[in-house]
Amino acid sequence: MPIDEKDLIEAQKQFATSLYTKAWEYTDNENFTDQEIEEMINCCHASAWHWSQLGDHASNRERWEQSFSIAHNQLANVYYIAKRPEAALYHAKKSVEYCDKYGLGDFMRAYAYECLARAYHLNGDYDNRNKFLKLADKAAENIKVNSDREFFMSELRKSPGYSEAVS
Repeated sequence: MPIDEKDLIEAQKQFATSLYTKAWEYTDNENFTDQEIEEMINCCHASAWHWSQLGDHASNRERWEQSFSIAHNQLANVYYIAKRPEAALYHAKKSVEYCDKYGLGDFMRAYAYECLARAYHLNGDYDNRNKFLKLADKAAENIKVNSDREFFMSELRKSPGYSEAVS
């Protein structure tokens, strides 16, 4: 029995959202089992795929475009947690690429830079880490909503090497 396209689109949205949330729920822990790390990675990849399937069916085109940067940002964060430097760097770079492709700024770009800084840190490239921490700090100035900017800055200040890079 064929699935109605409208039902499929709604299912894609539901899967994308719930898998994204599930992956972030794991990050509240400080110690992860190998199984939890694999589940986080699988949830992130699955969420990204479901978002990518919406295309022209996305009710909010801007949000759909943001979803690519968000997905790669989340993947980079999970690979950072998993201490997989090459994958973290790949996905962090993709997050920035999607910011460039879709002209995303504000909150999205600041987080993409922060994520890339952490990926460079994990790879032992402290010069690039510092460069992208500075860019994230500068991008934060463009976050229009004060509460979003304050939250971002509270997270950015926790990034490895922040005080060294931005002092």
